[in-house]
Amino acid sequence: MTVIEPYVHWNGRVTPTEEARVSVLDTGYLYGDGIYETMRAYGGSAFALDRHLARLRRSGDAIGLRTLNEGDLRVRVTEVMEANGLADAVLRITLTRGQLEKRLDLSTCGEPSVLITAYPIDSAADTARRQGIRVVHSRFLRLTEFSLAGIKTTNYQVSLFARNEAREAGADEVLLANETGDIVEGAASNVFLVTEGELLTPPLGTGILGGITRETVLEIAEREGIPTREKTLPKDLLARADELFLTGTTVQVAPVVCVGDSPVADGRPGSITRSLHDLYMDAVHADTGAASAARSASS
Repeated sequence: MTVIEPYVHWNGRVTPTEEARVSVLDTGYLYGDGIYETMRAYGGSAFALDRHLARLRRSGDAIGLRTLNEGDLRVRVTEVMEANGLADAVLRITLTRGQLEKRLDLSTCGEPSVLITAYPIDSAADTARRQGIRVVHSRFLRLTEFSLAGIKTTNYQVSLFARNEAREAGADEVLLANETGDIVEGAASNVFLVTEGELLTPPLGTGILGGITRETVLEIAEREGIPTREKTLPKDLLARADELFLTGTTVQVAPVVCVGDSPVADGRPGSITRSLHDLYMDAVHADTGAASAARSASS
């Protein structure tokens, strides 16, 4: 089981995890009023940190929550990794509006609460995902017209419930549809499909979160000349897919080999997925300077 390391960065200082305390009047605790970013560090450097911090700022701007100076956040990220002796880690920055002085009056909040946590990387999970994962459909919907669509808020219940569906079904992840029944994303991942050599992924207008890994994969595909199109993905298109994969900070590029009880194509990771995984890991290496990056096993 993955656990938080002994130290967190809480409101400006490295603090033993068991001593970090949030006020019962904090808007994050009372109302789920906050934003966050999850990053992955390789060899002591967080991949695409500039992009993650820029998205954190955009999320804060969207809900009127003041974020910290990016240089300050960079220092805190480094400090929490060093305190825990981690070079490879999953990092999460969480900001809430802080303690509320008057019920339901956000103008009475003081300073934002800022938490940065670090989790060790499960390298065995990385290896297992490269062999392919199984997903199931969720009964929960990702609403296209939801006013907070595309913002990484701490109001995370839909994704929590959906991931619980995956666990109960013995699957690794779920696929969420929107109001029209089109597949839009996973509980904590973006969805890509390959059919007849073309790479397809739902557009941002379907209510999905614009993932940093998704963005990176699209840039790689364009550079490599892989035909790519953003379009809605009807459920029946999955049955005709040559390849299916998910992207996300933690899962990287994860081939899907089974949807429910139905295999995707021949039930093995496809060549485009494997290539994009390897090219993504090359991008990680170039950005972080990590000594090496795990590549897909050949079929």
